[in-house]
Amino acid sequence: MHNLQEHLENKGVEKEQIEQICRDLSPSFIAGAAETFPSAEITFDRFHVVKLINEAMNQVRISERKEHDALKGHKYTFLRNRENLTNKQEVSLAEMIDLYPTLGQAFGESLFLRKLVLGIPAQASSKNLTRPLMPPAAPIRPRHLVPTQQGVGT
Repeated sequence: MHNLQEHLENKGVEKEQIEQICRDLSPSFIAGAAETFPSAEITFDRFHVVKLINEAMNQVRISERKEHDALKGHKYTFLRNRENLTNKQEVSLAEMIDLYPTLGQAFGESLFLRKLVLGIPAQASSKNLTRPLMPPAAPIRPRHLVPTQQGVGT
């Protein structure tokens, strides 16, 4: 971050002029950005946020898979873009959401986070992950995220 600050200063840009920084979710980047550009707001890039949502969904799936053998082989049924699912996978997804309420709730939460909170389509693609995130449309209430939080240990 200090190299970036130095580069900007060489170009005549003072650190106080930096209003926005788009970063990944690395704690060291966050700390460095806050220290180097204290007046800048940090925006996380879509790719890394969607990746966290998918990881949380997968952790819930793994937890449920330990108790239910029928979930074996369905990792990508829950993580793949829905438009890329076969008809058979779509039917399986609907059945599993009904049969396994915790998994269904986590899946619904992941769609909610992608679509409403992140302001991106429910099933993201690389084409719509390049723009920075917009502020959330609505606050996230912790009670809505219980399975997802349990899945990632937060």
